[in-house]
Amino acid sequence: MRSILLLVCLVMLFSRCADSNSRKKEPPVETDSIASAAYGKFLEAKEGEAVSHEYDHLGKIMGVVEFSIPDTSFENGYQQWISLENPGPDLARLPDAGELLISAPEIRVAIEYPLKDEFIFTLKSNGAFTKGQLVQLISDQYHKIYKTEERSASVKTIPPKQRRGLYNRNETNGDFGIWGHDLSDLVLSRIRIHQSADGEIILSLDIES
Repeated sequence: MRSILLLVCLVMLFSRCADSNSRKKEPPVETDSIASAAYGKFLEAKEGEAVSHEYDHLGKIMGVVEFSIPDTSFENGYQQWISLENPGPDLARLPDAGELLISAPEIRVAIEYPLKDEFIFTLKSNGAFTKGQLVQLISDQYHKIYKTEERSASVKTIPPKQRRGLYNRNETNGDFGIWGHDLSDLVLSRIRIHQSADGEIILSLDIES
């Protein structure tokens, strides 16, 4: 009888060990990969929305401002964008930075990338804006937006060195709802000058990353 009980106990012990081993061999769920894939799809959708964003509501386009900085490292011999994080070095090499673009004491600028919603702010001058001044003022506003976002968000920006999976900036939930890109990613490639029905000058921007 004792031998039978001993045999039963050994069988039960072996069964439990086998079950435990089988559980240990199950591959872990790669949550980082799943989260990265989901965020990748989110970014793809947001980028698509940004590309298709319309500015007709701002008024008729009166002109388009582009940038051509001589640079032989580019195939066409020109760098056609300016850094928004640090525009100074690019503006120093921009031949027409002093070109007068708009004669007006006040204009408005629409920003929508990479923000949750379009944001329109006002710029003031002594009566006119040059190309270089506009770029610097737009850069200054982007710096303010990113600082305000970080201060007002409960979901903070994950530092680049701590990001796993996708390297893109995580979406935050501050006043502007910034998604997908750090300020260091962004460059200004084009400015459109609109005039509204009541004569107001409003700028829209082509921002690339």
